[in-house]
Amino acid sequence: MATGVYGLYHAAVLDDINLTQITNVSISPGIANRIIAAGGNIDPRFMTIGKLTPGIQIVTTELKRVLDKVALLSGFELISTGGSPTLPFNLFLQRHVAAGVRSVGSDFLKFSVTDGMVVIRAISFADGQESTVAIDIIPVKADGTNPLVVATGIASPAIAVGTGEVWTSGPVKINTPNSETSFIHMLGGTIDPGLDIERIGGDGHIYDKFAAIRSRNPSMRLRIADMGSLADLFSGTTPNLEMTGIAATAVALDLTTVYLTKMLEHSVREINATATHISFALTKGKIDPDAFNAAGPSAMTQSVIITPIDDGTAAILAIDTTATIPVAP
Repeated sequence: MATGVYGLYHAAVLDDINLTQITNVSISPGIANRIIAAGGNIDPRFMTIGKLTPGIQIVTTELKRVLDKVALLSGFELISTGGSPTLPFNLFLQRHVAAGVRSVGSDFLKFSVTDGMVVIRAISFADGQESTVAIDIIPVKADGTNPLVVATGIASPAIAVGTGEVWTSGPVKINTPNSETSFIHMLGGTIDPGLDIERIGGDGHIYDKFAAIRSRNPSMRLRIADMGSLADLFSGTTPNLEMTGIAATAVALDLTTVYLTKMLEHSVREINATATHISFALTKGKIDPDAFNAAGPSAMTQSVIITPIDDGTAAILAIDTTATIPVAP
């Protein structure tokens, strides 16, 4: 492969979909060294690699494409043999040309993962800004021996540049049957699937041979500017901004949904009635107040945390990538 300086290319391939709106990439070698001192020595006398747990994280603005491929609460399996084989995950880096721009020749770098699992780590959104989704690629290898991430030099992957779909923070309804939200002026937030990943090696091998979700505890953290609505929600009385007057409240059945609104290129927002928005809904759970924040003459904001729990019937957190945003009657 060619030497030189490399940077983020706009594309990766996850099985049969192209991701062309990548904003950040992190590749971790996951080296866990064992450094050993013996016999009362002040300095170590031996070092070896105990485990290698490499991983790749990418951040992209392609929420629908990712959510349609990778289940928010269960992930996606990469498998090269047996079962239903998938295509590898491939990430591309592009060489920067000295005193120029980018190379378009045969000197790209490709990082490939053939087996493992893909999980969503976080969805972030803010008012008037593009939402992002962070994805972890967790490699495993059944033989525990062969490298989990393989880097090779290749020609241009010939994947078209794309920034075609973007979503931003939309409305939220809390314990309400329509879009007359309990929270006015929602400024953004994050959705965390809360996935605890179990990785198992064994048999004296250096790489992991198995990965699975051990447990999950999803949550949504929202930032709000309407203090009056918050006070009403938590106290059930007239607005009261005293900390002692804020208490937790149960989430009503089927009435709590966070929406992300689709942004239109060279325009504003998609209309609410068009089925191109994204929603996250829960049927049971709890909402708690978090920190109040104020700085100088700026308006005070408040964070709230919504924690879904299993109701024994519906999904703990339901995702719809073809949602409409209801209009209040």
